[in-house]
Amino acid sequence: MLSSADLYPPTEKWGSPLFEKDGQWFFYDETWANTHGPYINRDAAKRALHAYCWETLGTVCQEGWP
Repeated sequence: MLSSADLYPPTEKWGSPLFEKDGQWFFYDETWANTHGPYINRDAAKRALHAYCWETLGTVCQEGWP
């Protein structure tokens, strides 16, 4: 099974997939080409990202992320 570390680039190079724009929060998928959101705050976006990793990719998000 792939881990999110295999699917997402290293955070040292790309940073966190979470980002804020105009007061709303989003996250990039594993391709860094598509966004998911908006979410009302960072915590909601982080929960959605972790759910996405588990439900869609079948793995847990990278340790220490985001």
